[in-house]
Amino acid sequence: MKGILKAFPRHIVTHVQEAQRKTRWRVIAFFALLCAIILSSFIRDGASFAPYIARLHIEGFIENDQQRLHAIEFLKEDRWAQGLIVYINSPGGTLVGGEALYRSLKALNDNHIPVVVVMGELATSAAYMTSLAAERIFAYEGTITGSIGVILQTVNILELLKNIGISTETFKSGDLKAVPNPFEPIDDKTRTATNKIIEQSRLFFFDLVRQHRQLDEDTLTSLKDGRILLGAQAIEKNLVDALGGEQDARTWLIDTHALDPLIHVHDITYGEEHFFPPLPWHNTHMTWTTWVQTALMMLLKGQRSEISALNPPLHRLLHQQQGLFALWVSP
Repeated sequence: MKGILKAFPRHIVTHVQEAQRKTRWRVIAFFALLCAIILSSFIRDGASFAPYIARLHIEGFIENDQQRLHAIEFLKEDRWAQGLIVYINSPGGTLVGGEALYRSLKALNDNHIPVVVVMGELATSAAYMTSLAAERIFAYEGTITGSIGVILQTVNILELLKNIGISTETFKSGDLKAVPNPFEPIDDKTRTATNKIIEQSRLFFFDLVRQHRQLDEDTLTSLKDGRILLGAQAIEKNLVDALGGEQDARTWLIDTHALDPLIHVHDITYGEEHFFPPLPWHNTHMTWTTWVQTALMMLLKGQRSEISALNPPLHRLLHQQQGLFALWVSP
């Protein structure tokens, strides 16, 4: 190459050599960027070439969060994941949100990745429904749980509007269209139809409890009033398996499933923290070429998923568009 360059004028040779130096540094910079992306993925996901126990935090109001469900689904493809500890501190949320989490965690259990739940201060309603997918449920003695059932609340502001001189008129295709409605009185037909929906949803919830907790009918009957229970009371009624925290859950996983006593626990991240794709050795369907292209595209575009702030639960109860709630609202 040097012999060939000698045949060209010096300024051309200098230009070619400068271009070669720039290309070399660009290649080095590219691989440095690639290494940084891989390193950040290790730090973010707790990725390793060794078996580990995953940990998922479910806190606050439970909705049908697709990003969280995808993160759970991803564990099924991760050959290093040996179990999942789910820490729950939630008053519940939408009925569909609890059902979706329950189904997703149950599918993980069915895929031979054992799930253990650790309840925090609160694990009621939809949060308790989520817990039913676990092989074992731990709670603290002061944990508030239970509140099995669903709720649908509305307001009627007709008298208020009347007092300030406002009248309303509603035109609709059927008597039960868009009811209950704050601008219409609740008649017997509306009340009957709404209570039927509540009862069907309650039966669905209690069927899950009956299926997973093997409760006798007397115990189930005592829970139909939607009461809350402390951790120790929940154990007496077999809604919870044992008192304990994360360390107890980890020990149980190790002893029951013959895991390495030194196995590490790594957090699952998703949403705004998860802005690089899963690493190829975790996903057998992704090649390195595809991963690099995806990671660079996301990095260059600055693509980050935003998690909007959750509204207070009571505000959600007054909002009709969220569907049925499985929620305990403290005073």
